[in-house]
Amino acid sequence: MRIDCDFFCNSIKNRETSNMNILLGLLAIIVSERGLQGAHVHIASSTILMKDIFKNLSLNHMFMAENGTSLYLTGKNYIYHLDTANHFLDLSEIDKVKTGPNDVVNGEYKIDDITNIVIPYGPDEVITCGSSYRFCHIRYLRNISDWTKGFEPSINNSAAVAFVAEFDNKTYVFVGCPHENNQLNTRCDRFGIFWFEDFETRRYGPRFTTAGDILLITETYVKGLAIDNHRLFFSIQRNKTDNSTLSRVANVCQKYTDSAPRSYVDMQLKCGDFNYLQAVEKTCYTEKCLIVATFTHGGHSVVCAYLFSEIKSSLAVNIKRCYNTTLQLPSGVYDYFNYWKRPCTGHPLNLSGINATDDFFLCNEEGYVTFSNVIGDTALQMNVSVRLNHTVVTALALVSVRGRVLALLGTAQGEIIKALVFPREEAEVLPWKAVVDSGHAVLPDMFVHGYTMYAFSENVVRKIELADCSKFSTCDKCMASRELFCGWCLLDNRCTTTIECSNSEWILAEGLARVCPHINQTSPNAIRTDESTELTLTLSHNMSIGLELRCQFESLVDNKTILMNSSVPGVARGDEVTVTCSLPDWTKLEHYIEGTASVSVLLFTNVSSVAVMRGELTVFQCETFTRCRKCSFSRWTCAWCPLQGRCIKENNSCNGNESSVEIRERSSCPHVTDYTVSPQNVLNGHGDAHLAIEESYNITVKGVNFIETNGSANYQCSVKHSEKNGEEKFAATRMNDSEIMCHITNLKGGMPWNLDSASSLHVDLQSKQLDGPSFKVVFYQCGSLIYPPTNCGQCESFKYYQPYLRCQWCNGKCIYAGEPCAAAGTMCPDPVITKVYPLSSHINAITPITVEGYNLGSHPNETLNAVSVGNISCDTMYNANVVNISTRITCKLGPSERETTENVIVNISGHNPVVYEKYSFNFQIPRITRIFPNYGPFSGGTNVTIYGEHLDTGWERTIQIGEQLCGLVTVPAFIKPNMAECRTVKFNSTTQTNATVSMVFDNQAVEGVNFTYVPDPVVWNIQPRKSFESGGRVLTVTGLNLLSVQTPKLKAQTSDGMTSVEMSCIRGKPDDLADSKFNGYLTCRSPIFSSRESRPRANRSSEVPRSMEVSFTMDDVDSVKNLPANISVIRYYPDPTIDNFTETQRNFQVLIIKGDHLNVAASAEDVQVFVDCEECNVTTLEHNRIICNPPTSAPKCNVAGQTLFTIKVRIGFLEREVGKMGYGSSEPNTDCKNIQLIGGLVGAGMIFVFVLSVIAFYFKSKNRVF
Repeated sequence: MRIDCDFFCNSIKNRETSNMNILLGLLAIIVSERGLQGAHVHIASSTILMKDIFKNLSLNHMFMAENGTSLYLTGKNYIYHLDTANHFLDLSEIDKVKTGPNDVVNGEYKIDDITNIVIPYGPDEVITCGSSYRFCHIRYLRNISDWTKGFEPSINNSAAVAFVAEFDNKTYVFVGCPHENNQLNTRCDRFGIFWFEDFETRRYGPRFTTAGDILLITETYVKGLAIDNHRLFFSIQRNKTDNSTLSRVANVCQKYTDSAPRSYVDMQLKCGDFNYLQAVEKTCYTEKCLIVATFTHGGHSVVCAYLFSEIKSSLAVNIKRCYNTTLQLPSGVYDYFNYWKRPCTGHPLNLSGINATDDFFLCNEEGYVTFSNVIGDTALQMNVSVRLNHTVVTALALVSVRGRVLALLGTAQGEIIKALVFPREEAEVLPWKAVVDSGHAVLPDMFVHGYTMYAFSENVVRKIELADCSKFSTCDKCMASRELFCGWCLLDNRCTTTIECSNSEWILAEGLARVCPHINQTSPNAIRTDESTELTLTLSHNMSIGLELRCQFESLVDNKTILMNSSVPGVARGDEVTVTCSLPDWTKLEHYIEGTASVSVLLFTNVSSVAVMRGELTVFQCETFTRCRKCSFSRWTCAWCPLQGRCIKENNSCNGNESSVEIRERSSCPHVTDYTVSPQNVLNGHGDAHLAIEESYNITVKGVNFIETNGSANYQCSVKHSEKNGEEKFAATRMNDSEIMCHITNLKGGMPWNLDSASSLHVDLQSKQLDGPSFKVVFYQCGSLIYPPTNCGQCESFKYYQPYLRCQWCNGKCIYAGEPCAAAGTMCPDPVITKVYPLSSHINAITPITVEGYNLGSHPNETLNAVSVGNISCDTMYNANVVNISTRITCKLGPSERETTENVIVNISGHNPVVYEKYSFNFQIPRITRIFPNYGPFSGGTNVTIYGEHLDTGWERTIQIGEQLCGLVTVPAFIKPNMAECRTVKFNSTTQTNATVSMVFDNQAVEGVNFTYVPDPVVWNIQPRKSFESGGRVLTVTGLNLLSVQTPKLKAQTSDGMTSVEMSCIRGKPDDLADSKFNGYLTCRSPIFSSRESRPRANRSSEVPRSMEVSFTMDDVDSVKNLPANISVIRYYPDPTIDNFTETQRNFQVLIIKGDHLNVAASAEDVQVFVDCEECNVTTLEHNRIICNPPTSAPKCNVAGQTLFTIKVRIGFLEREVGKMGYGSSEPNTDCKNIQLIGGLVGAGMIFVFVLSVIAFYFKSKNRVF
């Protein structure tokens, strides 16, 4: 059969798809070179096999034939067959079979057919179960339109799973059906796991309850699969009491037919701290099976790898706990079996002496009835192998290659990500991506055949190359790709698959031993430019003896590559890993060498124009070294001429007079080791010298090999600023072989840089710096060290706190102590107070206060108890590290024991007391009068505002609620006198609790009112969960304790994680919840949909929604930040179209506004229509029109004489002006005009008749006269 005309695509669509493929190809090239979002990510090449731009396919399942040549896809009303060798831009070319729409029982209307279940059945058949059929079809892969009736009734449930397993020469269909989706007249008419023999209707398996009041419901079966005799089911369960979710794996063993129904066991499955299962797949190799599962939480995903043996062992542990009756689960929650006696509650079974395997327990080999139907309490929790932030994994496929397992992860963003998941210690996300359908989720069924994978979304099927090795242009890129399928083909010098690399060594790009071909060693590894010798290369990989090889030398200098060629002697091949090259002419390089230069050695073969291996070599030129120790390094054949400050070749001499002092070993070089300053009291604690510019100093430089120059060369001491340009040179005297004296003369004439900043001193010989460390010195001038310049106390304090600064106060200035002063010892001026804080204290508190100013003393003895407040002394507090004693005094003020206002006084010994006159100091009693809010959740995070008096009292202010600190929101120094804010912390309780709010001012507590801790809010549901893109639709949030948070906010983010928005919600309380203060509902507005992915207007369709994931910010409550997927996704549809009126509206009874897609994501309650300032009451909202009752008279807010009024439509945040409404008679309508015309004509006719009558009467009267 062929697709009908509704699916035809014209040539424009073909061109569009072709252009899109070109763009994707260009994107792949760009991203593979530059990386995606900053990372070096490769975009795989791919081909669209099937696509419908009209979004009508609604694909949901895919199945591949075992030979990899055919794909089968199910969608709405069709099953498609694709040849994987072709791609179909025109959907009319695709083989398909129509499955719907079909008549319902009464035949009055048709319903679409959705294939809910696809079950592979041998190499030639597949079972499909459609929603509009009461039986499942067995279809033949050679011709999908050819089918036979499989089994009845059908499995008509999209949240169910089913698979076929062979046992004892019989075929079994295993089915897992979830709660709350049970459907009559189908095999999912009750919850649980069961199976059917040879497609019969008789059901086998444990007896699950179908009670509606069960607390723990199975929401979805994610996967069902068979391994050996074991039948595994993976599911998601939800606890109705708190809306929490968990994932479980259940097993039924079919080793023995009779005991199979009594072999059910399950347990919780976790991946790190994630427990919401998303996808599961298995792979088996080398006698082991691996099960890989993905989990999601809050828009993030993780991947875990479980060996099947680990799952079996953990399930067996739970059965053993059942046998010894130590298994503990809360009754009522896990009671999802119909049983006359609760399992695992009888007498313990003695297992001693039984050397039983896991299968002994899993298959219930003894057939125990009371130890069956085991619901495990011990979870299998695996460490996370791979973590994907801001990514939701929706699909999974596995590939095993050479003992490693590669996971191909489809995402909600429409991409495929590669990750190595096993061995677990090597797990990582690989730098590779493929695009399936950007912005639309990859659906679960994905298949891999050879080096190709097949993935799909609702409307796109794509063929993706997994081993596009050729895009890795270098070996480093090939190795960095970590591709399981790629490796470096040595002689071809390219990245290939194993098959593509022939007659050459192939180096795998994945694994611990992946190493690019390179030259391991060059011998010698350092060569002088004028030396003529051969270079021996040791290779990392074998090179065939018969190959012709060539060496090339290159060096990168000043961003320019210098090439130097050499040949390889044919006889210089000792073995397959040794090559000997002759050296090139270094003339091209010599100009650029500064001591040494790095040179790359490249090895070429006669079969490739690109080097197959590379190594490194050091080339040096003696004349370019500038330091002795570098010149005389043992690797170089050079010597140092110290008196000339130059490096020469070792077989040369400096000159005839100097041959005796040529230095050929590093140990003979002049070398500085240490510095000593005279006088020594200029050193600070770090050993830095502080030198006054008014003084001269001698600095002794110690070291070794300070040679005698005999006047032929000079020693000098140079001082350079560490950051700024500038250098000052001083005379130096050689004392002996190990000492040089630097003579630092006074610098009153000035320095080439600012004073009081660090600089370094070193020794030069013949203008070349000696090897060894430099010495840190600081040149200072006393007057520049104090602020303000009149701060005598700071100048005098240097004597006690910084004695290496030799300063004194003289005649109102701070000068160098070595200068004469006629007024030495003069007392400093009186203190000056500039600031005091705090300016208040609790009457019973001991409060630290700080006084700032200058001339506040120069020695601790002068400031001892120098501060008082009124008659209350303030005990001075000293800090050993304080160096600003003259500008600040900190002391502890004692209690006043009464409310009073006093002056702050500073009394420095030898000076008059000074009063701080700007402000007075208050001893006062703070009071708390009220708080808001006075309640919040256990998790904390509630901002509490405290109102009262004198709340800014004292130095340190803390807030407590009960025994716990409440963290200050405002900086303590800026707390207002009548208000303070704090943020509650987590409170450990299970019941509502009252706690007293108190503030502690220094060491005195003041109690206030109570704060109530309330159980955390729980979100049950959000309705509706669809919106238009402009947002603003009213969402109603229901749950528990939602009113325990004062300012709840809804947070939404797009699937790409790039856009996030937060909006406030309004709290509401229905009348029927009047018994609980904190129970109610929230109303929030759907945010505007904003995404970097633009959607052309022409392609918009209400059939293709986009989505945002929503959560809530409710103080610090974590549970509402990550909601279950079934209530947290808001689907966004394109904005509705609202048509404009072409004429002024004058129908005051009803107003009909036309449009399109008006009710796709809105209801009548979301729509408002206004005629100017008055509302037009909306009565009806349909797909293509809005009906409302307008005001019958002109709006009251109109301007005098106004007759036309604007009609506005508002749907959420979307607002449109659609036309005008006319009131009054300024523009008479057509009917009125017609009436006026008729009236005029009638009136004229009557006048005409009257005139004729008068004329006739006149002539009649005249005839009588005559």
